[in-house]
Amino acid sequence: MRSTFKVLFYVKKGSEKPNGNLPLMCRITVDGEIKQFSCKMDVPPRLWDVKNSRASGKSVEAQRINLAVDKIRVEVNRRQTQRRLSRYRHQAGNLAEAVRAAQRRV
Repeated sequence: MRSTFKVLFYVKKGSEKPNGNLPLMCRITVDGEIKQFSCKMDVPPRLWDVKNSRASGKSVEAQRINLAVDKIRVEVNRRQTQRRLSRYRHQAGNLAEAVRAAQRRV
């Protein structure tokens, strides 16, 4: 059986904040099972590059957003690798919960 794994970051368009920013979300897909969670940060729509799932530009704000995206992506990949090595069933729900717990500790 083929195993699939994908991480996607996106802004939630229908939930604009009073300051005009949009919430940043993460979607993890493991073997067709999808789990989504909030990254607990807002992104100005003008900065978000949908194609690359990152903030565009070299501004301090874009760098801050991209650093947060990279940290979450590294944590998701690290947890996925741990689960594969331990032969633990790597379901998207378990992976998303582990990443959210790591975010709370930071």
